[in-house]
Amino acid sequence: FITELSVPKKGGSLSIPLPQLDTLNPLLTQSKELISFFGLIYEGIFSFDQDLKPVPALVEKWEVAEDAKRWSFYLKKGLKWHNGEELTAEDVKFTFEIIRHFPEATNSYYGQNLLKSASIESFEIEENDPYAFIITLNEPVSNLCALLTFPILPKSVYQSINFVGENYRVIDLALLVGTGPYKVDIQRSDVEKQIWLVRNTGWWGNEPYIDSIIAKIYENNEEERLAFQKGEVDLVDTHVLFAEHYAVGEGIQLYRYLTQNYDFIGINFKGNSPLLDRRVRQAIAYGLDRKDIIFRVYFNNALAVDVPVPSDSWLYNPNSRIYDYQPDKAIEILTDAGWTNLDEDIYLEKMNENETLELSFTLITDEDDSVRKDVAKIIQEQMKLIGIRVDLQFLPGDKIKQILLEGNLADAGFDAILAGYGLDLAGNLYFAFHSSQIGNEFNNFIGYSNQELDELLDRARITTDERELANIYKDIQTHLIKELPFISLYFRTNSLLVKGKVKGIKTPRDMQIYNNIEEWYLEE
Repeated sequence: FITELSVPKKGGSLSIPLPQLDTLNPLLTQSKELISFFGLIYEGIFSFDQDLKPVPALVEKWEVAEDAKRWSFYLKKGLKWHNGEELTAEDVKFTFEIIRHFPEATNSYYGQNLLKSASIESFEIEENDPYAFIITLNEPVSNLCALLTFPILPKSVYQSINFVGENYRVIDLALLVGTGPYKVDIQRSDVEKQIWLVRNTGWWGNEPYIDSIIAKIYENNEEERLAFQKGEVDLVDTHVLFAEHYAVGEGIQLYRYLTQNYDFIGINFKGNSPLLDRRVRQAIAYGLDRKDIIFRVYFNNALAVDVPVPSDSWLYNPNSRIYDYQPDKAIEILTDAGWTNLDEDIYLEKMNENETLELSFTLITDEDDSVRKDVAKIIQEQMKLIGIRVDLQFLPGDKIKQILLEGNLADAGFDAILAGYGLDLAGNLYFAFHSSQIGNEFNNFIGYSNQELDELLDRARITTDERELANIYKDIQTHLIKELPFISLYFRTNSLLVKGKVKGIKTPRDMQIYNNIEEWYLEE
């Protein structure tokens, strides 16, 4: 039998869902779906490849001074906005100023990443070269390229920071002017029902196969999923735990991908509990059956990890996965640490002078997070099997935030917290573990301080050599596995459901669902 291979060809329209628009400014939206959508229209100086490594997009080349404080960037010449005007360094500077000085931008996804990860002294356009700009840093930052992935806005359209402030809630499709592979067809669009995009024939990249993309607007993700079932749209990005339910049907493809949502048990290093003994933390890691948690609570929509680095990142060390479920090894470690059963109950104890100490700790989590509450109860069950008593406390989210912001962990009344981070795509870990970040809002809220890790994080912060950075991250992950300031649980996954006629999709990414849209095509 001879099977005819699918051959990409141009043509057709792709229908996709969109949530209600909170803004048409890609720098300000709080919606991950809209961030993905805006990626069809706008571009950054850099973008991320499949391994989350920053690669040039609008920039042609760049140079880094020896002290890694002065970075010179040179834009590709001849790049055009959708309105035909030319992209210059003035547009980049204008966009940068919005992020730096507009309140809603500084609190956005891009603003938090850029401003919290880089201490920027100045942004200058190079004299006599309208396509070159210079960023000067107060301190070296190795991942500046990864931080320059925010969408660039045309100064001629957005005019001024005051104009942005006056119009960031205005749903005016005339503002949607980018340099990306698709541009808005205003005549066929209706801001309340759909946004119609057409191929940008002047795009600098490979011209997309698909003629047009129709983004249909729905109230919420549930309506989007129902629209997919009814055939109104050709795909839907869903974070529900039962995504397979919506994948019923001939030819429907399911792409499960890692998000940046990382869950862990954080240790209170300013407290006074058995968890301050590294051996106890290691026993807990071996005693946790994370695959059971993922199956029972997340319906397998998560991936167990031992470090806060996603396994599809170029910085991930594959040798970092060591804590598989081994309850016998957990008990052996506890026995070697002096914990035995001294009475008739199921929990282990240890004699401390004339006092009997029970092996127990208090675990807190948000009372309004039903999923994490279920996880906490399973952790309690699993720890009981290795002789550790876990006392659960479900507190209001505002109360937990207050405890962590105050930073008085010694009197906080808990030994560990079940929590999570929405990590950035650049892989920054400095904020979570460096001792200088203790007491800096939610950064390093566990109070962990270790000179060896500080030195590694400092080196990772300043090196601009990719091979050296990968080696440093390997050492960072080795440290985190050994010392376990966090007992890692998993990265959650999302599922992209796609009709069978849509071809050419590579593995999607969090906030980058359409990252290789120019290679997508429709099969009759």
